[in-house]
Amino acid sequence: MLTECEEVLHSINENHLEANLSIKLTQFGLKIDEEFCYSNVKRLLEIASGYNNFVRIDMENSLTTSETLKLYEKLRSEGFENVGLVIQANMRRSEEDVQRRISLKANIRLCKGAYLEPEAIAFKGKEEIRLLYGVRSKLRDKIVADGHRLRVYVPFGQYWYAYSMRRFK
Repeated sequence: MLTECEEVLHSINENHLEANLSIKLTQFGLKIDEEFCYSNVKRLLEIASGYNNFVRIDMENSLTTSETLKLYEKLRSEGFENVGLVIQANMRRSEEDVQRRISLKANIRLCKGAYLEPEAIAFKGKEEIRLLYGVRSKLRDKIVADGHRLRVYVPFGQYWYAYSMRRFK
């Protein structure tokens, strides 16, 4: 996965694309060895920085939330400003997680949250989680025309279809 992501960053640069990279830390060894994962992600950030590009760390299930936040903060404390973070709005801890990162001027993408989590740690009620539905193309055009920035998230790689189907569910 590291090699694929390096190739994506090189390709974005070579083709002058207005794009960046989102990664899942478990694909880089988070559950095997946190230091190994850190060194892999640091390598990507160094490549991205050389291209004036950006890497976003996706949030995974609740079993990795604390480790993900810890690694993100370590990267930021070492001067990496070209890294962002995803926070899942359905998690009960999310408001506090965002508040704690305001002082870092964290670049956060808020998502609804796609993992099945216990009610003790995640909002479950239909009205509680009706937060984000995505942005349709006409509204995207209007948002951009009004001068705002907008990115479209596009899965890639061998398992893009399975990933997309899980999100639709």
